[in-house]
Amino acid sequence: TWGTGANWYTAISPNSSGAIAILGGSITAASTISVASNVSVGTLRFDSTQAYTLSGAGRISLNTASGNALVDVLRGQHTVSTPVSFVRSVDVSVAAGSSLTVGGQITAASGITLGKTGAGSLGWIGLYSSAGASSVNVQGGSLGVGGLRVGTLTVATGAAVELLPNSPASVLSTLTLSGTALLNVNNNDLL
Repeated sequence: TWGTGANWYTAISPNSSGAIAILGGSITAASTISVASNVSVGTLRFDSTQAYTLSGAGRISLNTASGNALVDVLRGQHTVSTPVSFVRSVDVSVAAGSSLTVGGQITAASGITLGKTGAGSLGWIGLYSSAGASSVNVQGGSLGVGGLRVGTLTVATGAAVELLPNSPASVLSTLTLSGTALLNVNNNDLL
């Protein structure tokens, strides 16, 4: 359980703006962590070849006092099925050969940027929607998403974005594809 201090190396459950939650290599098999109530962190780091799954009704808010929040996947294939809120802009780094799948509801504050780096794979199963002029900037690897409702989508050379099959219509104000960037709409509507 996320809220049990004894489950964390600091003996304190991370739950504050800017807090760092490290899901490291101490597990020897796939592990599910229950997020029963809302929590806030500035950094969420996955560093295990064994799969972590975060599940439950609690919402994970990514928030910092200043600067961007960070989701960092150093190794492994991990899943977040809890609701997620981006209170500040968020950098998501997924290392080569690693993946992160987010299946819970995703909400973002107005004007934030989601930046994706690293050669690994990031999957947002649901619709990624933000109020206001938010942007998604994919600098490396791939982003699979169940629809986008943002101001700007930028995909860098060598990076890829795929709208998952049967996604709702995606709405963008600006689309920028650089060099060998790939956008696969899978017969979905892109407005």
